Amino acid sequence: MQPWRRDVLNLKVKFRVLHMINSNRSAILGFVLCVLVLDISCVCYVITQLAGDARLNHLKAMMALKQIRKAQATYKEKQGNYGSIYDLIAAKLIDSKMANKEFYGYNIRVRQKPNSYEATAIPIKYGETGFHYFYLDESGIIRASSDKGKEAGPSDPPIVAQ
Repeated sequence: MQPWRRDVLNLKVKFRVLHMINSNRSAILGFVLCVLVLDISCVCYVITQLAGDARLNHLKAMMALKQIRKAQATYKEKQGNYGSIYDLIAAKLIDSKMANKEFYGYNIRVRQKPNSYEATAIPIKYGETGFHYFYLDESGIIRASSDKGKEAGPSDPPIVAQ
C-alpha cells in the first residue's frame, strides 16, 4: 500500500470515529447523567439506611427501658427492693443482651440505689447509632435528651409514648 493511501485511510477512520462520537453525544451525555443519578441515589439510600438504623435503635432503646421499668416493679414486689441489671437478668425479667456493651447501638445502664434506681440508654456513637439519650427512674417516666454529649436526667422532658 502506498504511504499516501494509508494516510487517507487513517483520516477516514479518524473522521468516522469523530462522527460516531458527535452523533452519539446525546447518548454519551445520557450515560454520564445516568451514572451520576445512580451515584446520588446510592448515597441517598445509604443515608436513609443509616437514619433507619438509628430510628430502629431509638425504638429498641425505649423498649429496653420499658422492659426494665416492668422488671423493676416485679423485682421490687418480690424482693422488697430494686435490682441491678444483673439481678433482673438472673431473675429472668429482662434479656441478657441488655447487659452487653452494645444493645442496638445503645449502652444500657442500671444504677441501683437503696430505695430507687436509674436506668439510662446512651447512644454508642451519637448521630450514627442514635440521636437521643434516655433516662428512667422509679417514677416510671422515661425522659429524653437530644443534646449531644448530655445524658438525659430527671429534669429532661418525658417522651410522649410511655
